Amino acid sequence: MDKIMCLKLSSGEEVIGKLSYQGTAQTIVKDVASVIMMPGQAQGQYSLGLMPFLPYADNRTFAFNSQHVIVQFEPSLDMLNNYNRMFGSGIQIATSI
Repeated sequence: MDKIMCLKLSSGEEVIGKLSYQGTAQTIVKDVASVIMMPGQAQGQYSLGLMPFLPYADNRTFAFNSQHVIVQFEPSLDMLNNYNRMFGSGIQIATSI
């Protein structure tokens, strides 16, 4: 499977990672990053950033209780490119040819 997806958890946290398994009991995600909101340069603006999810953990694969996954969705192109810079090859997906 290993499709990059965003997940909104019942705790309110948003994460992005490689969805490797999803069942009724658990959802397994590899190379998980937390999506964080950061203040933008102008007042009232914001930008999104990524930081490692549980950076002190030895393992980079996490099993979430599927009941705590409220919604999952495909990330925007910008978010996907940011994720690929952090965990992937660093290759960015072009918006046009």
